[in-house]
Amino acid sequence: MTALKVRYFDAMLGAVRKAAEAARDEAPQVALRRTLSALLTVKRENIALAIALRAPMAELDGAGFVRETLSQFAAVLAPAFARSVPHLRRPTDELFVLLAAFEGAISYAVFERPESLSEEWFLDDLVALGAGFAAFRGE
Repeated sequence: MTALKVRYFDAMLGAVRKAAEAARDEAPQVALRRTLSALLTVKRENIALAIALRAPMAELDGAGFVRETLSQFAAVLAPAFARSVPHLRRPTDELFVLLAAFEGAISYAVFERPESLSEEWFLDDLVALGAGFAAFRGE
């Protein structure tokens, strides 16, 4: 089970990292859209695995693994976030709330409404969430 978790999270992190690097010079919302789209693609392509890993991820060792992975996502996304909201003192820490919101919305979709992972409106709403957070933090 551990090997499956590692492979799955590596695939997600790799897709996000690749999309973030490719969109490095894009406007923040475009970069966010590309990055989230890459993440949703991995989720869609591995929906059965995501569902199968739900219970093991709720266990104590699974929770630590998720926290570590979220930290890695934050490290990948923090430079773009810092560019779009330049006055932040701790972009990785301040990005945590947004990542938790994304994780919650995407997890809910995986388990309760998997069809939404393919819907443009879902991606639009995630991007709006990110843009709203950046705008609020930018004030």
